[in-house]
Amino acid sequence: MGLDIVLYDINQNRMGVFEISEELHSAIFSPLINWSSYLTLRKLKDYYLTNVRFDKREIKQLVVEVNIIAKRIDNQFEREIIYVVDRISNSIVYHIHIAGD
Repeated sequence: MGLDIVLYDINQNRMGVFEISEELHSAIFSPLINWSSYLTLRKLKDYYLTNVRFDKREIKQLVVEVNIIAKRIDNQFEREIIYVVDRISNSIVYHIHIAGD
């Protein structure tokens, strides 16, 4: 099981749920990737203890950081990264909740 991402609209109505795979999480937080300087992204490091909420501003920052990191990880994750970025970047998404197992 990966990290679950729950999408919410401006009225806190749940819009959907999807998952970041455990493999993508491992690739992003590999010791070979300098992820620790990304303040928003590093909140997702602990796979089992992650339980964070991001507002619109934090979502935008997360997208920036994911796009930078994406250039440093294996191309096999490109489709999943695009999917994640597209879902959380949707203009009607105002909050997200990300939680681990």
